[in-house]
Amino acid sequence: FEKLIREPSIARTYALPTGERLLLSSEMSLFGELLFAVDDIDEDDEEDETFLNLPMAINKVINSCDKEHHNTLWLNIILNGGLTLIPGLQNRLQREINKLTDHPTRIHCDQNSIDFAWRGAAIASKLPSFSKKWSQY
Repeated sequence: FEKLIREPSIARTYALPTGERLLLSSEMSLFGELLFAVDDIDEDDEEDETFLNLPMAINKVINSCDKEHHNTLWLNIILNGGLTLIPGLQNRLQREINKLTDHPTRIHCDQNSIDFAWRGAAIASKLPSFSKKWSQY
């Protein structure tokens, strides 16, 4: 962590929707580490669900599905939203996932996916069937 804290090469400036600019450096990498934290986790105790890091959570979700879908799910892990801004996250997640399964895996990540949810909602809102689901107060 000390190297990350002093590493200026990872500093990036982000434009916020308000027009303000935000400089982030080590915060980006340190935050990403929380997704892989394994402190106080007994990886052999599958009953202990007090905390699951990201790779363990993905593993649990896929293994809870019917086995016939496992190969398809392992090949279609999708990162989206703000997570895609964390430098190196896709590669790190791929390495950690590969430690948990013998299935071939693929992680998809689009660097421009931060607004996927908004774009999906915009498309859905234009569907004729969507207006029937609106609620007014």
